[in-house]
Amino acid sequence: MGCVYHAFGCGVVFKLAHTKGGWRESVVYKFEGEPDGSMSNSGLTLDGKGHVYGTTLNGGAGLNAGEGTVFEVTP
Repeated sequence: MGCVYHAFGCGVVFKLAHTKGGWRESVVYKFEGEPDGSMSNSGLTLDGKGHVYGTTLNGGAGLNAGEGTVFEVTP
């Protein structure tokens, strides 16, 4: 899995796969903004099962809406 990449609007988590012709990028998750999240502010963490964890500066719901999110993307 790759990092959140800001050239796609609110951000995406992408996967790079090695192919015979080089590398292939595919989008795993596309952030849509409020309350989903946008603007990652740290690197990503991977666990042993391939789950991706990270944080954003914007987004969130409930009492602290708009203050950012902690997210998990599952493979």
